[in-house]
Amino acid sequence: MSCHAYPRSAAVADLIRAGAGLALVGLPMALTDAAPMVMGLLALLVAVFFAYGFLSVGRHLSRVELDEAGIRQRGPVTRVLVWRDVKRVKLAYYSTRRDRSGGWLQLSLFDGRRRIDVDSRIAGFANVAAGAAAAASANGLRLEPATIANFLSLGIPLGGDHVG
Repeated sequence: MSCHAYPRSAAVADLIRAGAGLALVGLPMALTDAAPMVMGLLALLVAVFFAYGFLSVGRHLSRVELDEAGIRQRGPVTRVLVWRDVKRVKLAYYSTRRDRSGGWLQLSLFDGRRRIDVDSRIAGFANVAAGAAAAASANGLRLEPATIANFLSLGIPLGGDHVG
């Protein structure tokens, strides 16, 4: 079994972003007497930054475990997927720059009822992605061309015909 966790530096960076967003939106909201529509928009943005911070804490308290039977996400919310039950695998790249030189990958696994998402900042992400690719091959899943390209960019070959 292998166990993977997000580094502390990623948690700190996420919390700084959430805190900065809350400060940039919450301070004007608290210090001004704006129109109700503007206050509603600011309140919505405060909720978004709060949710981002909350989800970030949950992600960084979680561990992802892989073995021959499946993948488990343990933490505030525990999810278990058995490899043979995986029905959809998606590996998406999200760019942070126009030239696509910066960004991250997000792996999503779904068994029809539960979903596990893992982003590329987790230690050992290539190992997690390789487990997902093996499950996709074993289950004969059709994958989107972008997912196939992203697996190949990680050096993870896919056996069989997966284009769907």
